[in-house]
Amino acid sequence: MAKTKKTKKQKRKPRFGDEFFKATSWLTTKGEARNFFADLFTKKEIMGITRRWQAIMMLENEKTYAEIERRTHLSSATIARIAKQIRKGKKGYKLIMKRIE
Repeated sequence: MAKTKKTKKQKRKPRFGDEFFKATSWLTTKGEARNFFADLFTKKEIMGITRRWQAIMMLENEKTYAEIERRTHLSSATIARIAKQIRKGKKGYKLIMKRIE
């Protein structure tokens, strides 16, 4: 079966989440982000996300898993997954960490 080439006129099929990520790219202030995410997620979901972000910052500052667990209440398995993503992921964490330094 022959593969068909896409012409310039043919648009690629949108990837899952494209609209969401495009919407977040328009947020320009902390207040806008806070309001957007408060409308979108429950308080519990926001707490989970912020705990993960806290773990990222602590890992970058070479804190121990035990200290991260104690301060964030995340499991060591979750912290290990986050650490793996920092090392082998798409480098999104690193990009943002550089921008906020």
